[in-house]
Amino acid sequence: MEIFEQALDEDPAARDAFISRMAEGDSEIIATVRGMLEADEATDDLLDGGVESIAQIAATLPDNDALHPGDIVGDFEIISEIGRGGMGVVYAARDRKLGRIAALKLLPSSARLDESASDRLIEEAQAASALDHPNVATIYQIGETSDGHRFIAMARYEGETLRDRLRRGAVSPREAFKIAAQIASGLSAAHAAGLVHRDVKPENIFITKSGLAKLLDFGIATLTGSARDGPSTRGTVLYMSPEQARRETAGPSSDVWSLGVVLYEMLSGATPFTGASSQEVLDKIRSAAPVQMSPASRELPRAASAVLAKALEKNPAKRYSDAGQLAPALELALSTWSRSRRLQFAVVALTITAIGVALFARSRSPATVDTGIPEIAVLPIAGVAADSESVQLAGALSNEIAARVVGIGRVRLVSAPRQIEQDANSRLHFLHFTLERGGSEPVVHITLDRGSESKPEWQIRREFDKKELRELGRDVVVGVLAALHQPMNDRERAAIGNAFPSSAEAYEEFLQANRLLIIRTPASVESAVQHYRRAAELDTTFASAFARQSYAYSLLADWGWKPTNAFPGDPLIEARRLADRATALDSISADAWLARAYTLVLKDPLRMQGAPEAFQRAITLDPYNAEAFHQYGQALMALGRYAEALAAYRRVIDLEPDRAMTFVPMAAIVERQGDLKSGLRMLDSAISAAPRVPYARATRSLFRAQSGDTRGAIADAEFALSLDPHYPIPALSALSKALWIAGRRTESIARLEQAERAIANPASVTYTEAYWIGLAEVEAGRLAKAVDLLKQTKPHGAYLWFLLQSSTFDKLRAVPEFDAMLTRMDPRRPADDDGD
Repeated sequence: MEIFEQALDEDPAARDAFISRMAEGDSEIIATVRGMLEADEATDDLLDGGVESIAQIAATLPDNDALHPGDIVGDFEIISEIGRGGMGVVYAARDRKLGRIAALKLLPSSARLDESASDRLIEEAQAASALDHPNVATIYQIGETSDGHRFIAMARYEGETLRDRLRRGAVSPREAFKIAAQIASGLSAAHAAGLVHRDVKPENIFITKSGLAKLLDFGIATLTGSARDGPSTRGTVLYMSPEQARRETAGPSSDVWSLGVVLYEMLSGATPFTGASSQEVLDKIRSAAPVQMSPASRELPRAASAVLAKALEKNPAKRYSDAGQLAPALELALSTWSRSRRLQFAVVALTITAIGVALFARSRSPATVDTGIPEIAVLPIAGVAADSESVQLAGALSNEIAARVVGIGRVRLVSAPRQIEQDANSRLHFLHFTLERGGSEPVVHITLDRGSESKPEWQIRREFDKKELRELGRDVVVGVLAALHQPMNDRERAAIGNAFPSSAEAYEEFLQANRLLIIRTPASVESAVQHYRRAAELDTTFASAFARQSYAYSLLADWGWKPTNAFPGDPLIEARRLADRATALDSISADAWLARAYTLVLKDPLRMQGAPEAFQRAITLDPYNAEAFHQYGQALMALGRYAEALAAYRRVIDLEPDRAMTFVPMAAIVERQGDLKSGLRMLDSAISAAPRVPYARATRSLFRAQSGDTRGAIADAEFALSLDPHYPIPALSALSKALWIAGRRTESIARLEQAERAIANPASVTYTEAYWIGLAEVEAGRLAKAVDLLKQTKPHGAYLWFLLQSSTFDKLRAVPEFDAMLTRMDPRRPADDDGD
């Protein structure tokens, strides 16, 4: 296939010599490629998008159309040419306003001779830019230069195409399903918007260095129902669906087939159908004979092989109708590998404090192929320190250092236990932080090694002076990257320097706030606000301090936690003001855009207009920002876009494997999809990672009660109640529900009434208060009270709609008032109905 596509770009007179040279004299390969070329000439626009006019334009691009370094195109300055092909020339370009690097696709001015070809380029960009999804390539700008060049500027990613990856051989089943699930999530967004890609193949799937799969090139995408949507054989033959091969209309299920072929190829190293010519391949695809599974496919777990078989059904009616159905099926299949490996957690006990930090340890499959990208695992703080505050500060500093090390995009962050066995070619390195007793201050010893008994590849030993944390952080980032053979250039050094504030005291306050924000209780969030505020006062140009202060205020507003007298006024108003301040200080700060996105969620709780785009902007600016991916997942979850939300959450876990509060919404989604067992496993992971997060405990209590484990449910709820007296409603409600199921009715009602008295403002119940108390009310058969509570809830937005999808509330479906309320809150209904 690679030789065929390269041959298309060769001069016809030189093709035979080129094919013979590339095939190294293999007569079978030579005959196959020649047959495909003959079929390509006989079948119009069959392969590689099939716009011959553009291919000819690109091949005959005159020298005076070429761009050179320094040339200006729209908002972009040309850096260098990357490559050229059938759709024009691609350049690396710098955004003059935002400083980011883009891939700029340029159609030559002579393309004006073929308006349909030029229009197709723009249609490709419009189709892709209409989507807002982490698994779809981001479009920055579409335009036309004064001299007639049409162009598309899109994000430039570091990594490789799936085709490049497959040249190294078949991938492991887990990796294959992970890639397929991500692409299905991106396709799900396209199908929901009425778009059909029609050319899903390894060349159009890009794997970034961080492992994120991106869907590229909507060059032959069509809007369902548009004039261009009709019978066609556009698309690449080997990945073409039976209906496309029959020149019938290609719908979303055609993309499902193509992705199924890609998954089949990832597993087995070859596509399901091959032949000496394109026509022979097409005949096999059109035939009624079912796809024969390869030996590699037949060795999959039953659930996984069933998903692949259904995606490759010849009859579209038996296939998944669109990626919205395929994506969750792939996610569930992917979970079979997690179940077989069972997540392991290691808790490191510290001598003078009871703090336990768990590592989410995912086994590294022996089939995983070395990508050549250095990997780093940051281990928990160890040793003996003079005070527990130093331990906590060291933990916050290690998280910031990890974020900066991977932020340049050339190092992957993973999590692994200390005792992992590595081969000599392993790319995995361990970063250890050890605190030891010193004189007036503890001493921190930081080492980078390959595990086991290996000697440190890099190390530093210093007093853990809280006024020197900023300098220590910068030195460790620079040293670790150099030891990993990833030295920074001047621009990257400047970016790393800007990530640390000018004031050492400000950085200490910032780290303290980050540590408190993770705990997610009213008291901890308010304390975080105080530290962020102090950091901003110490360094008035520290954009992240303002941004995260805004974020903390949004959390208070979102959860309905009323600020104390130390925080007068409306937290949402404060959040908006601070987000604007952060953006004004640094318009390309991911933290600033994250803060702005969160305020947009709260401004429009039903539709969340503008929020997904702002979250995506934050992610584009910082692809390693776990908080941005988490909140993006939260918004997608509330909007009913479950497959996309799970993809965002999985990215969070990739970045921060011990992040308990991300496992909780993941569990909620799979429970809503009918998989209670998987939800329980995710909550087990959350509690193993952070045993003292009350919300995770309360949620697991609900799931345990639902599964029949009332004893475990009561134990979880009681433990959650003991952890945080400031926000007892989730724990009290979960305990009431579990006690009722256990037959302890009097105790149950007593706990329920205690939860009702804890409502901060009975005239304006928050959606979290309504959800938790409502669960207990329904369990106790007090349906009218549950409905009255929901009527008082503000806002009636997408989050409440999602929470009410819990099966417990099915008992309320028969109440017309509840059903009408639920319908009004459904964010998926047409916006025109909002006035009803």
